[in-house]
Amino acid sequence: MPRHDVRHHTPPAPRVERQQAEYDPRPVAFETLHLEPSLVEGVRVRGFSATTPIQSAVIPIAMDGNDLIACAATGTGKTAAFLLPILNRMLKARAAAPEERGFTRVLILAPTRELAGQIA
Repeated sequence: MPRHDVRHHTPPAPRVERQQAEYDPRPVAFETLHLEPSLVEGVRVRGFSATTPIQSAVIPIAMDGNDLIACAATGTGKTAAFLLPILNRMLKARAAAPEERGFTRVLILAPTRELAGQIA
């Protein structure tokens, strides 16, 4: 008796075209990004005065609350590009409702332990 392949075949998901966001990769001063003053000071203390191209492109989009997908080479500042808007939002939320503490606000997933350590 012939054996039949009983695995289910799932058709591929339809391809969704994503719109390319308008962005300007030119470096800008962190002070111009409307970040909380404590974040701007923290960035300055660590020796940074202007954004990298990925940060210039991503931070304004993320600050507006939009989802995005971006890629850039290692060492270009991707972690700061997504963390600064997150931290900014958390600081504003804490200022607006200081009594709300102890709740999970952000979950960051990383594909490797090494990258998770770098992000931490």
